[in-house]
Amino acid sequence: MKRTRGLTAIACGASLAGVVLAVPRPAAVAASRGFRCDPKAFSGDVLRGPERDLSLVGTLSFTVSGGGRLTGSLVNKGNQLAVTGSVRGTALTLAFHLHNGLEIVGRGSSAARISSCSQIPKRGAFTGPRAGDTGRWGYGLGG
Repeated sequence: MKRTRGLTAIACGASLAGVVLAVPRPAAVAASRGFRCDPKAFSGDVLRGPERDLSLVGTLSFTVSGGGRLTGSLVNKGNQLAVTGSVRGTALTLAFHLHNGLEIVGRGSSAARISSCSQIPKRGAFTGPRAGDTGRWGYGLGG
């Protein structure tokens, strides 16, 4: 702890003098790096509720920023849906923005902290687009 305070004081003093020092941060504190996941097969089905039998099928690709913000798209036969969401620890949230202004939200959990495409959950639960709609989704499962 004393070492960190000393480095901070040196960096602040040098910065005031017009000199910028690069002070490495411990790995536990360093910001995580973002990553991009190339298109993989995605399918999701609403199984219960007013919109049961609604399906989303296509290839899903996305980027996750260092802060955990997810942006991407689901593409099927030239049609594209915007996808947003987040990655927080082992949790993944995907929001599929439908053309009618509604959205379907998918959630999944990984066994390990998500820091790369290989750790993205392969399955999860769907809710929406209307109250009472529930279902499931799969990502990168082949087929």
